[in-house]
Amino acid sequence: MARSVYLTSVGSGGGKSTIALGLAELLSRQVGRIGVFRPLVADTGQDPILALLSERYRVEMPLSELAGASYAEASALVADGRREQLISAIVERYRAVERQCPAVVVVGSDFDEPGDPAHPRELA
Repeated sequence: MARSVYLTSVGSGGGKSTIALGLAELLSRQVGRIGVFRPLVADTGQDPILALLSERYRVEMPLSELAGASYAEASALVADGRREQLISAIVERYRAVERQCPAVVVVGSDFDEPGDPAHPRELA
């Protein structure tokens, strides 16, 4: 079984949250504890799907540790030409969750506008 599952879509409103709930439910039946993670969020303490998954599956980490970076943090780093620092920070935060959980559901960003740090052209 894979240790992590990364969900993404072509834009917001594509059903990632629903699929994340289903995958988390399936994984929770296979391992003792699951983790959840979002690489980019609007606000590191206020992401609804992270809050729901964290509460439902008793993730024992603060919500702020289940996100890689806020949109504002990511935008500032990209604007300063520090994309690599942004990517490193997101990966480091993900690894911290992964070390504590046998399986992790990673829910991709909802930001899909050009110019957003989550946009593939911006991270390339």
